[in-house]
Amino acid sequence: MRRLRISNGRTLVRLPGVVSFYMEYGEKFRISKAVMPDVPFGFRRSKWSLSLGARAVYRDRRGRRSLQLREYKDHWTVQLDRFNPEAGKREFVGHALTDALHVTLFGAAGILLGAGLLSGAARAR
Repeated sequence: MRRLRISNGRTLVRLPGVVSFYMEYGEKFRISKAVMPDVPFGFRRSKWSLSLGARAVYRDRRGRRSLQLREYKDHWTVQLDRFNPEAGKREFVGHALTDALHVTLFGAAGILLGAGLLSGAARAR
């Protein structure tokens, strides 16, 4: 798989022998399993990604400008992320603050709400 940066902000993504397409960060592209039946070479199963209903999630090994594949019954989705959270601590933080900010904010709000409820219950005793 090869990616080439182009001047208009989009990236050319090539999955060898499968398909080539232009993507922007966060954009999703759907590929039928008839076109790509197996995980392409260079991808490994992700430990940190949310499945969001997918059977499995795979990532390439790049730290930045990384591809994420979600496997469904009859298709794949491909997404271009700025950071691969499995590549290291900096990339994990970068992914949380850019690519998955909505998940990070939702999680932080849940923690704050839970802490507020717990402290309110403790005061009521």
